[in-house]
Amino acid sequence: MNTLKLKNCLVAHGEPIADAELYEVENVLGFVLPDELKELLQFADGFLLDTGVHIFSAKELPEINARYSADIYAPEYIVIGGDSGGSAILVKKSINPSSVYIVEHASMQPRDMELISNTISDWINNGAKLNASFDKDSIYHQRVDVILERTPPDTKFLLTIKNELNLELPISSLMKIARVAPAILLKNVPYAGYVKKCEKLNSIFDCLRLSPSGNEIEKCNEMGTEPNCF
Repeated sequence: MNTLKLKNCLVAHGEPIADAELYEVENVLGFVLPDELKELLQFADGFLLDTGVHIFSAKELPEINARYSADIYAPEYIVIGGDSGGSAILVKKSINPSSVYIVEHASMQPRDMELISNTISDWINNGAKLNASFDKDSIYHQRVDVILERTPPDTKFLLTIKNELNLELPISSLMKIARVAPAILLKNVPYAGYVKKCEKLNSIFDCLRLSPSGNEIEKCNEMGTEPNCF
């Protein structure tokens, strides 16, 4: 693993970790860490790059993965870092070599993960760069409103929308708001956490749209009307 490219952009880093300490962390986690991840932690036990990429120290891994409920939402993966902008960096557990993925904290679902690199070594050798779609200025870091544009065909599909989007309201309230579509179902939510959910629902019945947060309310204010929303 060539860590030379990292040395020029390190903002902060820990000391290399000893084998005995890694073994203790693996006992707490309950599984063996990928060899490449151990090699990375033996270069620096946690570090922050000037790009915002942050790799956690070995001792932080159990707490971080518990915080994000990784064992529930992504049981085959371990969170090893983040992008300092709302996304987690993960690798597959006990797989050698292990691929590197990124996903929004709001999702943590394997289906929403994006592949960064086929191996940790390749990722490090290329300067630990993130995919363009997860750049901090990209749409993946925008906040959006979820808009119901058309009235769904039946109550069954409304229930599917409620469950998929985790709407905290009775189905009777959802039925009322659906009758006056277009309506705002959710406000100020992360784009990356909802884009694939809406795409999945729209593949069944095209009725949802994501709009930059606040746009719909501004449009209604210009027209002198009140937005339909929860």
